[in-house]
Amino acid sequence: RHSSLRAIAEAPSEALRGRSIRELKAWLKEVGGSDSGLLEKADLIDALIAKAGGGMIASRVVAATEGGGEGCPPLCVCGGALERLTGRARMR
Repeated sequence: RHSSLRAIAEAPSEALRGRSIRELKAWLKEVGGSDSGLLEKADLIDALIAKAGGGMIASRVVAATEGGGEGCPPLCVCGGALERLTGRARMR
């Protein structure tokens, strides 16, 4: 459905350059990272890629750009909204 997913997953830094610093910081915190000491946008991008990986970034970028914007969760194939969970929350 999203032809851009593979391209984003293979080159996540390219896709992240167009995102706001505020958005990058929020995404980094979502995946358990910290923006402490990161002063440049490139540093935030590198930290996010290292913590999350290309696949998560691809789905997040598509959800933010095509899924209705910030705060709107991506849709599941069944049509329901997806929710990001931590590993501990999944184990419950």
